[in-house]
Amino acid sequence: FTATHGSSTARLATTVSVRPASTFMTQLTAGSFKGSTRIAVNRTLYPQFRTLEASVSTLPLALAHGLTSYLDHYPYSCTEQLVSQAMPAVVLARRPEFGELKTHGNGSLAGLIDELRARQNGDGSFRYWAGGVDSVDFVSVYALHVLLEARQRGEAVPDDLLESGKAFLLRLARRDGDNLADERTSAYALYLLARQGVIVSNEAAALQQRLVTHYPKQWSSDIVAAYLAATYQLMQQGSLASQTIAGVRFGSSSLIDRWHEPMSDDATLLYLLARHFPARLQRLPDTFLDTLVERVQRGEYQSLSAATTILALDAYATASEHLQAPNLAIQATLADKSSLALPLPAGLFPKVGFAPETRALQFSTDSPLRAYYLVNESGFDRQPTGPVLTKGLEVMREFLDANGKAVQSVKLGDEVTVHLRFRAIGRERIDDAVLVDLLPGGFDLVIPGAAPEDQRLYTSTPEAEGDADGQGEGRGGCLCLWLVTRPPNFPVFADLREDRVVVYGAATSAVQEFSYRIKATNVGSYVVPAAYGESMYDSKVRARSAADHISVIRP
Repeated sequence: FTATHGSSTARLATTVSVRPASTFMTQLTAGSFKGSTRIAVNRTLYPQFRTLEASVSTLPLALAHGLTSYLDHYPYSCTEQLVSQAMPAVVLARRPEFGELKTHGNGSLAGLIDELRARQNGDGSFRYWAGGVDSVDFVSVYALHVLLEARQRGEAVPDDLLESGKAFLLRLARRDGDNLADERTSAYALYLLARQGVIVSNEAAALQQRLVTHYPKQWSSDIVAAYLAATYQLMQQGSLASQTIAGVRFGSSSLIDRWHEPMSDDATLLYLLARHFPARLQRLPDTFLDTLVERVQRGEYQSLSAATTILALDAYATASEHLQAPNLAIQATLADKSSLALPLPAGLFPKVGFAPETRALQFSTDSPLRAYYLVNESGFDRQPTGPVLTKGLEVMREFLDANGKAVQSVKLGDEVTVHLRFRAIGRERIDDAVLVDLLPGGFDLVIPGAAPEDQRLYTSTPEAEGDADGQGEGRGGCLCLWLVTRPPNFPVFADLREDRVVVYGAATSAVQEFSYRIKATNVGSYVVPAAYGESMYDSKVRARSAADHISVIRP
């Protein structure tokens, strides 16, 4: 905007974001082959924020290229997810093929350190949400592990963060766990203490005795035994370490909480073997790496399993670096049927971009060893959002006027109530559900009496409000003054952004509802993007509402 009076001129500028009526999505196509293989490329993406890359290697660390892209664009922000986002910068920055990761803002080590410092409690643990009060033992231990990895790789990690964390680890190491999940976390804490030179022989012996007593048929094949074996190895108790690691098998850990699902536990086991028992890598089952590739291919990863897999593959590659790089090639087939050889950079894990008009990629190798490929297509789809989706979760949305009637046309300046209903399907409860509602263009969120930043603050825990089991009418969790209606104890956290509302909490098999208001601020006809939801730790659980249109007319 420019205003001129005589010889004087003043200018004022503002920016307006333009967003497609679709969400950013990372699609990874992975596999293994001998000789050659051909992969179709199907997505048509807007050029803005688009990534089209292919990588190939005889070592599966090539898969890390795609998992890194997935984490770099990860949209949520609990402590585990922020730590996982920083894992590539911590683990892969010193590899030539991944060196540029050091400068990525969303997952930088410096950004992680600043955030963890703000979230650290007096006992050395870390709050699960910014502005929250609750912490999760496993997540706090995991955060300290990544900081320790960074320190031992030569990065500058503040002493006070690790020293405060050490006191927290000691408390966990010396407790009697109430269940196997607790004992896994205690074993994890013991391992990190041993990594820092702390003698934990007594604590390790006490933990093993509890495991033998309470979980005699389960513990020796569980990931808890792998942590314990690595701890013994660090304390130079080689015989005991060998006995303890001998019974641990890939795919043997039981799913008892969200932090220990098959991909994460298998990655952790591979990491511990590669780092502390490299001779045992020769005994890896023939199907293990194929299983890993299939999990990536099926999208069975989330933030934690993606990050731990990157950590494990880096350790595996380090233990296998004596291998010579074979001749590898990637050839693109374009829309006009012509072919183009893609120049691969030097190294064990070459990655190259390909043109948007590519319709297929052919990977080839002259090595008799199995090779691994990965195709990364990330960005905003040009095609409209697909039909309603209900996979373990259902989300429905409507726009209501002041009389509670559904509307598709409103006047400029009017307020509209956005009403969402959701429920779990085929299961009693989804504890880690996240619901994302993209606002239509021409509307702003109505925030009564407080800035958006203040809406994130917690009130108190359910226990503090006389609701010990967290299932009653207490209003624990997010203060969320912008919500007009909401279920008891929902959401536990909310993130208000320029173009969307993101809420986190539990979905149950009973229908739950929440609503908020938006105000029409621009005349026009607008696409209403679909609302969607998912489980943050189960990639099979996804939901999408119907997309629609809404118009704003002059009064």
